[in-house]
Amino acid sequence: MNQNKSKSKALILLVSLFASICMWVYVVTTVNYLGESELRNIPVTFVGQEEMLSDYDLIISEGADSTVSLTLYGRRSVLAQINKNNITAQVDLSNVKRSGENLALSYEIIYPNGVDEDDVTVTNRDSYYVYLTVQQLETKNIEVRGVLDVDCEVAEGYVAKAFAFQPETIDIMGTSDKLALVSHALVTVNRTNIDKTITDDYQVQLVTYEGEIIKDEDITLMTDVVTATLPIAKTKDVPLVIEVIEGGGATGANLIRNIEPASVTISGDAEIVDGVSQIILGTIDLNTITTTETFEFPITIPNDAENLSGVEKATVTVRLSGLETKTVTATQIEFINAPDGYKPTALTQSLSVVVRASESSIDSITYKNVRLVANLQDYSGAGRYEVPVKVYIDGYEDAGVLGEYSIIINLSAVQSAGDDDKEGQSQPNGVVIVGN
Repeated sequence: MNQNKSKSKALILLVSLFASICMWVYVVTTVNYLGESELRNIPVTFVGQEEMLSDYDLIISEGADSTVSLTLYGRRSVLAQINKNNITAQVDLSNVKRSGENLALSYEIIYPNGVDEDDVTVTNRDSYYVYLTVQQLETKNIEVRGVLDVDCEVAEGYVAKAFAFQPETIDIMGTSDKLALVSHALVTVNRTNIDKTITDDYQVQLVTYEGEIIKDEDITLMTDVVTATLPIAKTKDVPLVIEVIEGGGATGANLIRNIEPASVTISGDAEIVDGVSQIILGTIDLNTITTTETFEFPITIPNDAENLSGVEKATVTVRLSGLETKTVTATQIEFINAPDGYKPTALTQSLSVVVRASESSIDSITYKNVRLVANLQDYSGAGRYEVPVKVYIDGYEDAGVLGEYSIIINLSAVQSAGDDDKEGQSQPNGVVIVGN
């Protein structure tokens, strides 16, 4: 029995010894054993960045994503608590008050909770400094522009006019190199079958000079929403016409005309545009047309409408067709409305008159068909006068004369009621006939 107790004591001693040896190995190899740990790409954090921006309008333009690599020396148990996700390289920006390139700033190593910096030694680091480029923020005022999306449709018969914006420009803030890329702010409208003016609020996008959209968080828009108005106007093709004064044996049926341009496109409010059926350029007096002639007229657009064609003048070329002219010597002269107590005498005995008529009638007209009528209602008192005459072509309604004519007359006082002129016979209603 004593032998069994001895054996049990021996076994207990052996187990205790083994446990002690294991404990000793653990303490030596894990708790107290010194070693190294290499940590790569430890992120750099910054203290005072917001104050640097608010107080001095400075931002980090390069180096904000910097990392460092460290080699740490210490007890294994301590190093096991440290990894690149809970250790930080921290840079204090409180002394940065102006812009600069490749600024070398020292950093402080912040260890995780539970690790005393005295228990760890940095034996190696890839750099003692973090290199930053700090730039001054600037402000740039840019124009707001608008565009219809590629799928946007304006209803047929309508036109989209120039955009209007409120505000017309916006301010953006960023570094000079970023701002230099920005051309303008863009509003994009996407509607279908647009037939009336649109006014709405739209988000703006920044656009480069090459027309590419900029998505850069380093550029701050002081205003990112604007009110855009897209005016929509009705359009219409309106013919250009001329008015004609018929005369000299010519009517509108004889006139061959060419108007260039023949029409213009106008736009405006639907009520105004619908009320315009034609645009009258001006008037042409056929009494003055003898050959092919060309006139230039301004194109006058109705108020509150716009000429989309952009042409401000029209050229009108006219000529007459189916008519002939010839000169006839007129000798029949009549006076009407002669003043009481005076007798008119024609000092002009004959007058060459240019007659125009159809090709079938012109040869038949002679001096016998031509009468010169002088209206004396505006004349009184004895003397000689140049008096306009109206020319009549008797028997030919389609004939007329070109130009204006006048004769020289003499008004003399009548001595007695019975004193008749041997060369003229007084007629009722103050008409005196002179000639063949």
